[in-house]
Amino acid sequence: MKTLTELIQNYQNGIPDSDSEILKRMEPLVKGYASRIHCMEREDST
Repeated sequence: MKTLTELIQNYQNGIPDSDSEILKRMEPLVKGYASRIHCMEREDST
């Protein structure tokens, strides 16, 4: 399993599917922040 830094470098170098792997790894963090946003529903903020 590659580190997030390696995935970002791969994305910058144009390696396919590295962007989707970054998004998969960051999804829990994004959902956590989205649950703290009170100005909109959680489904609208993700």
